[in-house]
Amino acid sequence: MYKTFLVLLVLIGQSYIASSQTDTLTFNVNKRYQTIEGFGGAMYYTAPALVAHPNKQKIYDYLFKDLGTTILRVCNQYINEKGGKNTYLDAETSIATEANKRTPTDLMVSAWSPPPAYKSNHNVSNYGTQASLDTNADGQFVYGPYAKWWYNSLLQFQNRGVSVKYLSIQNEPNWPASYDACVFRPTEQLVYDDSLKKNVKVASYATAFSNVYDTIFKYKDSLIQFPKMIGPELIGIHRWYAPYTTDYTNKMDMSKCYGIAHHLYTGGNTSYANQFITNLGYLKQYFPTKPRFQTEYSEGNWFFTAQLIHNSLLTEQASGYVLWTYAWNNNGSSLIDFDSGTDTTKWRNKNGYIVTKKYYAVKQFSNFIKPGWQMIDITPTDTLIAASAFISPDSSQVAVVIVNNSGRQIKVNLNPIGFSIAKGDIYLTNSTYNCALAGSFNAKQNILPVSAIITYVLTRTTPLPIKEISFKADIVNKNVLCSWKSDLIDLNNFELQKSFDGNNFITITSILPNSSKEYTFYDSMSTPKTTSAYYRLKIISKSNSIDYSKVLSLNLNEVKRNIVLFPNPIQSTLHFSGKGLSQVVISDELGKLIFTHEANPNSLQNCFNPNLKKGIYFVKMIFDNGETQTEKLISQP
Repeated sequence: MYKTFLVLLVLIGQSYIASSQTDTLTFNVNKRYQTIEGFGGAMYYTAPALVAHPNKQKIYDYLFKDLGTTILRVCNQYINEKGGKNTYLDAETSIATEANKRTPTDLMVSAWSPPPAYKSNHNVSNYGTQASLDTNADGQFVYGPYAKWWYNSLLQFQNRGVSVKYLSIQNEPNWPASYDACVFRPTEQLVYDDSLKKNVKVASYATAFSNVYDTIFKYKDSLIQFPKMIGPELIGIHRWYAPYTTDYTNKMDMSKCYGIAHHLYTGGNTSYANQFITNLGYLKQYFPTKPRFQTEYSEGNWFFTAQLIHNSLLTEQASGYVLWTYAWNNNGSSLIDFDSGTDTTKWRNKNGYIVTKKYYAVKQFSNFIKPGWQMIDITPTDTLIAASAFISPDSSQVAVVIVNNSGRQIKVNLNPIGFSIAKGDIYLTNSTYNCALAGSFNAKQNILPVSAIITYVLTRTTPLPIKEISFKADIVNKNVLCSWKSDLIDLNNFELQKSFDGNNFITITSILPNSSKEYTFYDSMSTPKTTSAYYRLKIISKSNSIDYSKVLSLNLNEVKRNIVLFPNPIQSTLHFSGKGLSQVVISDELGKLIFTHEANPNSLQNCFNPNLKKGIYFVKMIFDNGETQTEKLISQP
């Protein structure tokens, strides 16, 4: 079939060569943007039905082996804390386990509602009201017990064999849903409840978010993985349905928020993907240094979905894209539409499931663009051609995804900058073909059919031969210490680059290779009015191939002293090396104060014996300028 299609594609191209418009797409691997964290989908309401499906293993293969997605979003369904079944939680973790058997999959967990004990209406459903967190006898919201429930939920996932990588405390906190929900406002406030016809007190998202983070951090040693907290995950991002994303984030401690999560149910049109563009641009504008995640949306047909993914990647510069209807039963908008029940006589076909066209539209992205890839600059000459391009971490491959919405067939020339194409494969989805291998890349004959999605997977002629490179950046004595070790072949030089927005980098020094293969450079922290700085290495080979290290971000407000605590584990005497130490405070795992000691900030060495019992402790170092540093300490007397 592939050979037949390739011949057909070439014939179509030849018949239109004279009259087709030629469009040149220039991509530049030296201009890079966000790092991709993954594509994925959600399982919640229909998770038990999928686990019970007789052909579930084949469905799992489609979802987690063939589609190439790497994020599974589920609901926190640890509702029965005091015993009893947690059916949905069991089903979700079972699916997550199956996913990881096929490909490494990151678990993203969001709550629709906490257990009834922590809800103001004592029910997981809001029934269209502004039901929020419950209050205690003193009228205070139960932030503490709610945060502990979240920590215990992580243990429940972990006990079932999966760890949570991304955590969102509340799905759509600004939406008084008729189903499972919990309303949070940016701050505690009275809100008029249209259903109850009265004002009700609503909890603060910012306070809840910090409480959850602090509680998980306190007990983090019992977790295999400390989750990356994302939020506020509102129902939409455009400035119509208040409160807005920035209303929430302005009240949050954003140092605890790894990335911005949102849905897309407002401010667009399911028939016209470009209506979302303006609103997608808000997030990039307001949060240029945070990874951005589209975590729920599945409206529109397959071609609309491809356009919307493109817009999110290009305009929002999203790092993650997660669909809502992943594998659902009897739902035409899902990627896999499966039949309910085990009675095969009632199935629509012998398999009991349908792989929809939308599945293949998503696959044009998810199967070729992996976590760690970076979006690079690409510019088409035709504005009706939607194109995005991505480069692998080792710079050996580039994936170019093109959505042709021009209404006409177009001949395409690729013009790479900083990348020499040795070979490539072409994959196509249109009304006839489903992510089909359409042939090999040909620099002179690349035809875009009408209303189609095409992905070019291109391999570099001479990849930069990197064996190993490690790169670190730390704030030491009010300077940034950049250090790296490398084992590179055919290396010409390094350029250490710096940025204040994460996108526009300048070279601050050039360093030649040396025999020790270890490199350091101190950079001054004198900066414009910004709290962040970004560093990366530009690696240039003797053959002028260019590669880049990962980008490191630093919070310039977190000025650390050059204090070293040792030994660790401790048996008796504890030593501190470095100037500026004023006081040491030691607490146990539960936060109970165990020991305090005054230190000499003018001394390079401080030492004392805190007489600790066997166990785990936290040592808080307080410096003469008020800054603090906390380290975990193991005592083995």
